[in-house]
Amino acid sequence: MSQFALPEAACAEAYTAAGYEASVSNLAKISLSRDNVFRDDGAIHQLVTVTGDPSAGYAAALVVGL
Repeated sequence: MSQFALPEAACAEAYTAAGYEASVSNLAKISLSRDNVFRDDGAIHQLVTVTGDPSAGYAAALVVGL
């Protein structure tokens, strides 16, 4: 099992959508460098590339080595 991380800028943009306003304060309290899952390497191997916007939706991509 694994997890992936979203860039902070993408999260901040998503939280501008109606219904997500309360998440803005939660985002301000945490960073990838302080997150209990990603703090070891700042999510360098789990940070996705995000395209899209709040109204059209988002797509995330991640290259995973096998």
